[in-house]
Amino acid sequence: MAARSQPFTEELYLSKLKAGRGRGEGADYRPWVSRDELLSKGTRFLAHCGRFDREVHLLSTTEHKGFHFYDACMWVRQIREQVLLDREETLDIAAEAGIPHPMDRNTRQYVAMTTDLVIDGVDSRGRPIALARSCKPASDLEVFNNIEHAEIERRYWKRHGRQWAFFTDAQSCMPDLVYQNLELMRPNRFLHKEAEPYPGCFDEVCDTVQDAVLSAGRPQRLGDFAKTVQPLINGRYSAAKVILFLIYRGRLTADLSGAPFLDQDVIDIARASAALVTPQRRFA
Repeated sequence: MAARSQPFTEELYLSKLKAGRGRGEGADYRPWVSRDELLSKGTRFLAHCGRFDREVHLLSTTEHKGFHFYDACMWVRQIREQVLLDREETLDIAAEAGIPHPMDRNTRQYVAMTTDLVIDGVDSRGRPIALARSCKPASDLEVFNNIEHAEIERRYWKRHGRQWAFFTDAQSCMPDLVYQNLELMRPNRFLHKEAEPYPGCFDEVCDTVQDAVLSAGRPQRLGDFAKTVQPLINGRYSAAKVILFLIYRGRLTADLSGAPFLDQDVIDIARASAALVTPQRRFA
């Protein structure tokens, strides 16, 4: 667990509970721990949640990668970070498992446990998906104390019907190229929410760009192909950004773990996308 900037006391615990920390849904959610409350050695981030227009507090690079990964999944409806676990329940689980519950070494108070990322979504049949992820460097999994705490967390979420797992910085979990491509898509996820020159303009641009990609006639780097498409949309949007948006929304298919998106061959993307093309979708 990351080092806190102040000792954990019952007064602090009750105060944060009263303030609604670690609870809530959507735009009203407030994490139990914010990035300014830690004496962490690692990098901390503020990310933007476009679904609910709020700041997301990520306390490590691994959490940052995990958030980006799930944020790019179209089935995801909500991601909450630093979610509070009911302390009475974690104490009960610890006693049941014979595991020492996390405790502040200075105040000797049992601390409130949290889960790094809690993800809610729906599958293609409309069935709910409920996940919980502990985001840790792979090296942390070699520390027995960390594994004990993770077992409390795993049992907690099993009680609550969520699938719990680790999300690590290992290449087998999140290859660097995947992260790079997620970073490319991320700034363009909400192009459809930007002001339009006239109603329906963005839909027309998306249709034009998608048709151009699907009709590509020769091998060409995607970034270079975007430059040839630019005149077709009269400078109203960046063709490269629209392509990345269409990949994010699933209207074009690119290899997430391949080369950086804009270095991939437009013919490969056209072939992969052709089999998945659905009727034109408008964006809400």
